[in-house]
Parts: sequence; C-alpha cells; structure tokens
Amino acid sequence: PHLSLSGPAADTVFAAGVPVTFTWTFTNILPEETKDYSVLLSFHHLKQSEWKPLASAVPLEPAAYAWTTPAEDLDRVSVRALLFRKSDQSNLSASATLTGEFSVDHTSPFFALTMPPRPKKLLSGNRLTFTFTAHDNHPGASGIAEVQVYYRNLLEPDSPWKALPEIRSGDELALPDGKIGFYGRGRDRAGNTSGPEPVADTSPMYDVVVDSKLFISTD
Repeated sequence: PHLSLSGPAADTVFAAGVPVTFTWTFTNILPEETKDYSVLLSFHHLKQSEWKPLASAVPLEPAAYAWTTPAEDLDRVSVRALLFRKSDQSNLSASATLTGEFSVDHTSPFFALTMPPRPKKLLSGNRLTFTFTAHDNHPGASGIAEVQVYYRNLLEPDSPWKALPEIRSGDELALPDGKIGFYGRGRDRAGNTSGPEPVADTSPMYDVVVDSKLFISTD
C-alpha cells in the first residue's frame, strides 16, 4: 500500500484554536479493505525535533482528520502519516510526510500611531500626514496582512466610527471640521488582530481639532 499526505497547503499560517484538516490519498488497497486499516498522525516543529503523536487509530477513510490548533506559537510544523493494519497493529512501512511546512500563530501583531504632537488646530481641508507602525510579533513572522484605520467626530457623541479606505503610513488626509479622533489596528496573515473593532466608547489613539473658521494672520 502507498499513502500520501495532500493537505494542508505548504507555508500556510493558522491562528490558534482553529480547525486544520489533514488529508491523504492511498493506493493498492481495495475499497472493501479500507476498514481494515488505520492511520497514525505525528508531528514535529522548529523547537521539537522528535516526532510526537498528533492522532492515532484514525480511520483510513474518509481520508481526512480535523485537528484544532493549540493555543501556542508553532513554527515550521511538519506532519507525518503512518499506515497500520488493524488486525495486528503492524506498521506497513507506508509512511508519508506532508510536503512543505505550516505554522500556528497565536501572537497578536503590534500597531501604533506615530504622528507628531497634536497641533492646536488645523484649517479645514488641510492635510494631516498620517503615520503609523505595524509589525507581526509572531516568532516566525507570518506578516501583516492588513491595517485598519477608523475615525469619528468626537464632538458628536452618537457619531459612529468609520473605516478609512486602504491607507499607508505617510499618506495625507483631508479632514472635515470637528474634533476628529483616530483608532487603528493591524491584522496578521493568521487573522490575529492588535485590538478589537472600535465601539462607541472606544478611546481614540489620536485626535485633532479641525476648524474651517480659524483665521490665520499674514502679518
């Protein structure tokens, strides 16, 4: 018999506590004989060189096993499958190692606004240079997938937080009148975020007063 692992895809990064499905294919086993075989799944990762059991006595069919990722960072995880005959639990020396490695990212990324000290006021329509820093704290560096920035007028208690379109550090924003507050967060490739979505009582990370009636003397 021949066994081959087919999933998950190599270089995938998963969050902690999510299901990951391992799949495999096999040959030289008749359909009526599949019930007579089982699969042992084992794994190792960057900080664990020896193979450890992941699941034992897994039925050969439906050729899949769902595993919930642990609440820890795992880098460069490799998975191996061994085929056993149930009648005598003999290892048939049919083994397969997943092509490529995957990682489990349990660490929230970092996000911070890095604008200079707040100006007293801005003329309406003036452009504020918006700067921030974001990076992944996962040891394997799964990477920042997205930065989400929100704003609202803090002088209007019922005004909702609104998402800005895709923004990059160093972009300039034209701001409306009001006391404009900003909040942001980063999301890594695994889906971890640096903070929750903003709600009504979320404190802004930065704010600035914009007043189109502000008079600037040329003297």
